[in-house]
Amino acid sequence: MPGGAAELVDPLGNYFELIPFGAGRRICAGKLAGMVFVQYFLGTLLHSFDWRLPDGEDKVDMSETFGLALPKAVPLRALVTPRLAPAAYA
Repeated sequence: MPGGAAELVDPLGNYFELIPFGAGRRICAGKLAGMVFVQYFLGTLLHSFDWRLPDGEDKVDMSETFGLALPKAVPLRALVTPRLAPAAYA
């Protein structure tokens, strides 16, 4: 969250508070492949579909609750419609 204590923590950096893929000689060999796959998957979802909030909702609640990966306090609800022709998904 902007202005939070972890705003300047870079997941690719050398912060000992957050070393998701290890560091130094013990770094994960699949780090680059994992980052590329997540970016590709998210980009494909954003490109292939039109996203909007359900009727009656005008903002996304970004509050968090305590957990291992800071889960959302209120689950995300979105309406998704295909953006491309059906033949593009086959």
